Amino acid sequence: MSMVLILKAIMLPTTDSAVYEIRSRDFIGFQLGDPVRRPVKMCLHLYTEDIEIEIVIDQAPTGPVPAITQAE
Repeated sequence: MSMVLILKAIMLPTTDSAVYEIRSRDFIGFQLGDPVRRPVKMCLHLYTEDIEIEIVIDQAPTGPVPAITQAE
């Protein structure tokens, strides 16, 4: 939870400030940005005991909403 608060604190006020928890069989982490709001960038932070992955997703500001879904 402290990681979520730190991430929200450093996010720019003009960005989509939605934060979601992600869990899979192998990873836990956070998604920054709501695809329904179609932010220009979304970021995924994924963790295991010994691995840390950051995925940045860019999308065009216009087009179908959402351009990418949370499931994708």
